[in-house]
Amino acid sequence: MGLEPTGYAGNHSPDPSLLISIISNLTLAAKKTGVNSVAVMLDGNAKMTGILPGKGRQIPDPPKKHKVPKPPRAPDAAVIPKPKRLISRQPKPLPKVTWTPLPVPPSFTLDRALPRIAIREFALRFGKLLDMSRAHLEELEEIGGRRPHEVDDADSDSEQDIEVEMGWISETCLRAILLGLLNLLSDNQVELGGKQGKKAIQDAIQEIKASRANLSRIWGALASLRAEVEKVDKRLIFSDPLPPPQHTKIRTTRSGALNGAGVNVATTAQLVPVVLPLIEMVLDTQAVHDELEEGVKEAKERVKEEKERAKAIREQWDLKKKKGNLVSTISLL
Repeated sequence: MGLEPTGYAGNHSPDPSLLISIISNLTLAAKKTGVNSVAVMLDGNAKMTGILPGKGRQIPDPPKKHKVPKPPRAPDAAVIPKPKRLISRQPKPLPKVTWTPLPVPPSFTLDRALPRIAIREFALRFGKLLDMSRAHLEELEEIGGRRPHEVDDADSDSEQDIEVEMGWISETCLRAILLGLLNLLSDNQVELGGKQGKKAIQDAIQEIKASRANLSRIWGALASLRAEVEKVDKRLIFSDPLPPPQHTKIRTTRSGALNGAGVNVATTAQLVPVVLPLIEMVLDTQAVHDELEEGVKEAKERVKEEKERAKAIREQWDLKKKKGNLVSTISLL
């Protein structure tokens, strides 16, 4: 029996010339491979014989190729945060200060204005102790005073005239300042003539309250106080008022007659040298010392609160900066 090509069985007989050609080709192929017969060659190579039924798996699987890892994907250009451009901010120029000259004559110099400024500063700082109203405190803002007519250097014939001609605060405001100062001296038992001096202060307070803001009666009460203290302490607690303005017409009444000092008081500016020494005496009272200590304590508390507030703001900004760095890192990933 010879070889029977696949696909030719049964009654169908192949072409003899085709069989001869196939057999000769197989013989040449067997010689090239170095085997003795065509049957040995076909049995050793399943690709030549084809897949035959009933013989199981005949062609081995091709060798598996190792997967080469892909390089990491470069981040998109839109995701990469752009570096922030440094902005150089030029400092804004400071606003120009425009000085407005006060409507005061040149002869009203700083030295003459300083006593009024000192009284104003004391009243603003210790207005609570003096029990002064807001309207009276606002009057002290006008250092140049309120005067009924314009004052020029040509109107003043002496150095003291300009200080009086300039005017000052109202009579009711001066009365409030003096009552506040005398009450502080009386309540804090200042060494001012002992019991006799304290009684003189209380009498002056009652007289000023009943004066209805009459300047002559107010000065009369202060002159009596000074005279009583001089009897005990042998010292001058304040000087006389300034002379009245030259343009003032003085009308003498029973309630405002000339007192023992012989000085007519027609404007509050005359009593500036009287109020200032009283303030210097009040500075030694316990009430003023307590008020100063309370102010120092309050200032320390405010400094402490400001430090705590600044610390809280720094911690808040540090937390925001950490969150911002975390978000940028996540976006890069």
